[in-house]
Amino acid sequence: ALMNVTAFRNQFPNMDGRGYSVAVIDTGINTNHPAFAGRIVAQKDFGDNDNDATDVNGHGTNVSSIIGSSNPAYLGVAPGVNIIPLKVFTNSGSGTMARVEQALRWVINNASTYNIVSVNMSISDSMNHTTDTSSYGLNDELNILANQLGIIPVAAAGNYFYPYNSQQGVAYPASDPNSLAIGATFDRNVGRLATSSGAIAETSGADLIAPFSQRHQNLTTVMAPGVQILGAAQTTSTGSNTATSVYTGTSQASPQVAGVVALAQQFAKQTLGRRLSYNEISNLLQSSGRRIKDGDDENDNVVNTNLNFQRVDMMALAQSIQNMASSRLLSINVNGINRTPQLQEYGSGLGVATITRYNTNTIAPNRTELNISGNTWLQVPLNYTVTPNTLLSFDFKSNN
Repeated sequence: ALMNVTAFRNQFPNMDGRGYSVAVIDTGINTNHPAFAGRIVAQKDFGDNDNDATDVNGHGTNVSSIIGSSNPAYLGVAPGVNIIPLKVFTNSGSGTMARVEQALRWVINNASTYNIVSVNMSISDSMNHTTDTSSYGLNDELNILANQLGIIPVAAAGNYFYPYNSQQGVAYPASDPNSLAIGATFDRNVGRLATSSGAIAETSGADLIAPFSQRHQNLTTVMAPGVQILGAAQTTSTGSNTATSVYTGTSQASPQVAGVVALAQQFAKQTLGRRLSYNEISNLLQSSGRRIKDGDDENDNVVNTNLNFQRVDMMALAQSIQNMASSRLLSINVNGINRTPQLQEYGSGLGVATITRYNTNTIAPNRTELNISGNTWLQVPLNYTVTPNTLLSFDFKSNN
């Protein structure tokens, strides 16, 4: 409710992520859990190098259900989205960044097959990076995903704000310039919270920043609920496949945003006719949502930064996407005659505009130079040389 996902779903009932996939790099998934029935479209275990991503830990199952559970008791952000569990931990619990790189490479190779829109990484190197970081050999894969394939990497900011003496920073891969970095908030009053890292919140409530959550004025993208999040669980000792679990951490905040990305891309495709680029998603998340201040009403044992952060809001994000649609038409004036060009966009607000049925003999007889003006931002001279009786095309850059 805090992220207005329910309000979005009520207003746009067909927007549930169906037809799209989210890859989850984690401990696997309970493949028999009814919360994912029929929507685990692929799976891979990089720990044992096979195609069985069965979860024996529980973390990945909880994370996956936050993204896409269909159970009304703990409905996921995008309950129709397909889930692809990519297991990078062995059953004993060990994981490596080399396996994460293998998983990212798998996403690159299978992106179009499964229409993957985001990759959730509720994992970290347990460090506290204070600048953009490209580490462990993952940066090239993350760059390909974000900037060539339009697949949005989403990562947990980390849970060690207290052990790092409240120094600003985030873990890796959240600190990579091609990954969103997600911090954690409370979404309700859960009373006093004491965590294994030593961080303690004496009081809690909606939109208070969780004391364990790593954060940075430049590296944090947005925040999302991450405290005591109910979700699906791995198979219990009694063999039940309907078990539930409750987890706390930025690991639970990150999949909230991965699910929001799936909804945003589905909504953008319907509204704009295309998916949003990585930069567009990042900018819209930061410019929409609810502003929360770290330190205005938190009562915890960390040193608050007194910075403002954005908490993701699905309705605000949808409104921002609709605003893009209302301003994306270009109005071009060619020698005193208004023309509406056809647009072919190729990402980040750039594209080619073509004026069809354009004839220089009828608009500007005996002229090969035209004065072009309008609500576009041309990358060519205003006096544009054309060939008579040909289509007029030019590059443009949109304000959006």
